[in-house]
Amino acid sequence: ARRVRAPFREPGNDLERTIAELWSEVLGEERLGADDSFLDLGGTSLHAGRVLSRLRERTGLPVSLQDIFFFPTPAGLARLLGSREPVQSGPALPKIGRRSR
Repeated sequence: ARRVRAPFREPGNDLERTIAELWSEVLGEERLGADDSFLDLGGTSLHAGRVLSRLRERTGLPVSLQDIFFFPTPAGLARLLGSREPVQSGPALPKIGRRSR
């Protein structure tokens, strides 16, 4: 499938840069710009799932699968996420040991 690239525009801030880098890693594309579309580059829901976990891990921001599909460029997603507060993770759950049978 032919992948469509927007005219290159450098990511304008750290969040745009982080998103572009993650998409580049997951999609196997080099040097993605602020206006490159996740969907036009061949991004699927499986790719989006990988992006979500990495983006949450790196930024602590709440992000959903819908967010990526409704805001499919680093610039658009960064604008949306920039208005959100990081999620505070709760205390770690205790490990449950194995029961002998």
